[in-house]
Parts: sequence; structure tokens; C-alpha cells
Amino acid sequence: MKRFIYAVLTVVSLCAMSACEKQLEVKPADQPKADGELKIRTRSASNDLVVSYPVIVYVMNSEGTCVSRETVVSAESALSIDLPSGEYNVYAVAGATEDSYTLPTMQTATPTSELLLKENAKHGDLMAASSTITLGKNETNQLTLNLARKVMKVTSLTINDVPTDVTAVTMTFSPLCKSLRLNGTFNTTATSQTVSLTKQADETTWTNSESLFLLPQTGSTTITIGLTKGEQTTYYSYACQQTLDSNHELTIAATYAGDRKITMTGSINGVAWGDPIDITFEFGEDNTSDNKGGDSNNSSDEVPEVHSVYKDCYVLSVADDGNDKVVTLLHKNAVAISGSGKTEAAVRAEIDAILPSFNINGITGWRTPTRAEINNLTVTEFNAAMNGVSGLTDFNSKTYFYLEGSSLKSVYFRNTTVNWGAEFTYGDHFRPVTTVRFIK
Repeated sequence: MKRFIYAVLTVVSLCAMSACEKQLEVKPADQPKADGELKIRTRSASNDLVVSYPVIVYVMNSEGTCVSRETVVSAESALSIDLPSGEYNVYAVAGATEDSYTLPTMQTATPTSELLLKENAKHGDLMAASSTITLGKNETNQLTLNLARKVMKVTSLTINDVPTDVTAVTMTFSPLCKSLRLNGTFNTTATSQTVSLTKQADETTWTNSESLFLLPQTGSTTITIGLTKGEQTTYYSYACQQTLDSNHELTIAATYAGDRKITMTGSINGVAWGDPIDITFEFGEDNTSDNKGGDSNNSSDEVPEVHSVYKDCYVLSVADDGNDKVVTLLHKNAVAISGSGKTEAAVRAEIDAILPSFNINGITGWRTPTRAEINNLTVTEFNAAMNGVSGLTDFNSKTYFYLEGSSLKSVYFRNTTVNWGAEFTYGDHFRPVTTVRFIK
């Protein structure tokens, strides 16, 4: 008796589902002798929760080799694949087009292969599903793959009362996951996504009316608004208290106030669009900078000493500024970033994307250090001061990025050896600095 596996792709939903079905036979060439059949059918929901086409199906054998890669282009299409008996892993991804993504081929696909967004492309409504099946003789197996949405959706962005001399407005979300894998997991390397808003007829309202799909956060999310006047851009950053995860819809409305504060309101809804979770946050003068970093922290604490520890950060220097003290801090953590084979612009973009993830103990405004700021830094003094700090990244034997003038360079620290001035391409780690103003 001929046995087969019957697979159905559905969107995860509480809603009832209906379908239009049509069988389409697909028999891949160069397969081992087949003694079974895998049938896959897609169907769409009766409401807005539809399968995001195309759906690409990867079938891998027990050795991890992809033996079939097929595409279902619509709810009216289905496919049937002849396969030898054995154990298989079936992976399905929806909403990823060849125009927007570099997709794994049958020859390169593995469970952890990534769907890589192409340059200047935008994410689609990504969904994924997977299952393990065993094809045995004289058996009839039925498999249902439930496609789960892997992105959040920003439905609209609006900023009101923007000064008329502002020439450009952007909103950046970071840190976000870098990519989706075939097995439905994420590459959690931090990245960011920026959307440009459009000035409306009243010249004070800026909007983005197109839906924007984002991968989920990979750390506490920072939303940064950039307002450009001439050649100067001022950034307003907010550490979002809500978790921005898959299967949620986000709307944001912001109002710029004359006192250089921006009040923002919005809502986050789950995929079933139940009761909204309201979010409200402000951008004030203490959250502004000209380079997505800088002196944005004020404190009335006791001023720490050089080479000591302040809120788990290393104190590089203490300087007078009128009646105040400005303290430069070095972060306890470093992130691996390689400059090899990359342009300086690409490395800078990676650094910008992860800066918000360094916010610690209420200290923000992290940025790339200058040579002057870390010129007197030594491994010995750093280790002596930071010994016992929880979660510390080892400082020694790393090549760090820093700024020399306007150029990105790298410096190597190993015990008592310090080698300055290497090209950025030799860099392998990033450890940021920030400043805290101690007000008397």
C-alpha cells in the first residue's frame, strides 16, 4: 500500500480557517529511489491573518543534507514530492522574496542558514515553521506545520509640531536581531533599522504611513529620533520599557515641544489584536546629542576618583567644567566586531547599531572613544580596579576600535604592550565610553 505524508501550512490564529486547494505535482530530479510521497498544501485564513506568500519549503534528511527546496506561490497551489523512506526535517519560511532576501539554495541550506536582507531592502511579513517526520513503508502520516509570525509590525509613525526649519526626520529602532534562520530562531547579533519620515502639507507634521516590519529586539530597545537642520542632526533617544517582540503591532505618535522635549505615545498589540498595551515616553534635553552618544548623564553623587569604579564602569578621567566635574567612563563590557574585509562605514554602522545595548545602571550616551580619552589606559590598572565586577569582559589581548581625528583606528592591548595607530581593519572588539556630569 502506498503511504504518504500530508502537510498543511497554516497561520497561528484563534480564527477559523477556510481554504482553496489545488494539487500541483513536483518531482525533483536526481533523487534516490523514492518509495514515499510528501504532499504539502497551503491554505489562507478567512480574515486578515493570511499566509504570507511565497512559502519556501526545505526538506533535509537525517544527515542534514537538503534534498528538496520548493516554493508555494499562493493559496491555490500545493506540491507533492517523491522521497525515499527515512527521517526528515521540514522547514518552511513565508514572506521572504528573492528580490528582498538572499535565500539559502538547496546546495547551501542548513537548519541555521539565514535569510539575509539585501541592501536597501525592507523586511516582509516573515513567518516560519518546522517539524521532524519519519517516512516509513505502508504508513500514512499527516503533518501540520503552523506558521508563526517572526516580525513585529509598525503600522504608522507620526511626529507633530516639528519646527519648519527641520529638513529631515528619522526614527531608529535598536538593537534588533540581525536575521531569521530556517529553523525559526534568530541571529541575535545586534543591528538597527531606520525609517525616514515625510513632511506633510502643514510643514510641521512628519509621517511614515507604510507598514514597517522589524525583527524582534535583542536587548532593551532604544528608539532614537533624528531631527536635521541644515548640516546638524540632533538625536533624541528613549529606552523603551516594553518588550518589542514578534507578533506585535506598534503605532507611535510623537509631539515636539518648544522646550526641546518630545512627548511620545503609542500602543503595542498582539497578533490577535486584543487589548492594546499603551506606551508613553518623553525625549528631553538630557537625552539629546549630536552623534547618538555623548554627555547625556547628570549626577549629584560623590565624584569618583580616576582608576576607580563608578556604577560598574571604569573611571578614565575626571575634569573640571566650571563648578561641575565631568567624569569619563569606560564600559565593563566589550563586543566582538571584526573590521576585516569591511569598509569603515560598515564598521561604524555596526557600532552605531549596538550602542544603545550598552546602557547600564541608568548611564547612557555611549560612543566610540577617542585616543585622548584612552591614551593613558593600561591593562594592569583596569584589571586592578575592575576585579570583582560582575559580568566583566576580559580586557586583555584584544584590538579595540577608537577615533583618531575623524578616522576609525584600532589599538592592541596585551599586558604591558600597547600598539596604537593600526588600521581599523585589524580591530576585533568594541568597548565604548561616555561622560557623566557631576553637578555641585
